[in-house]
Amino acid sequence: MAKKILISLFILASLAIGGFFAYSLGFFGTIYSDSMVPTYPIGAFTVVNPFERTMKVGDVVTYKCQKYSKCPNSYTWTIEHRLVKIENGCYHFHGDNPKYNWDSVPCLMRDEFNLLGVSHKLY
Repeated sequence: MAKKILISLFILASLAIGGFFAYSLGFFGTIYSDSMVPTYPIGAFTVVNPFERTMKVGDVVTYKCQKYSKCPNSYTWTIEHRLVKIENGCYHFHGDNPKYNWDSVPCLMRDEFNLLGVSHKLY
């Protein structure tokens, strides 16, 4: 009986430690706004693959804006948006929610954002 309890505690501790390290390395994300609705509802969990560093149009990516003069105040956090267009080396990101005017969001040159990885739904 004691052996089963020790094994269970070891497994739980391993999962907790592994989860902590995965979270601290940025592998998990949470959607805090409605910008990606209906694809990602508020509170949805995502997995960010930091090894998936090649973006293609249509991918939902996680990034941080490096040029704050081109980004709204809320964009100082980590952002999960869709890459909708690459034009003359400028990357156009926006959310999926049609209630916002995404045309007013400026495009970013590659040195103006830090790509953290491609995002995938976890729920």
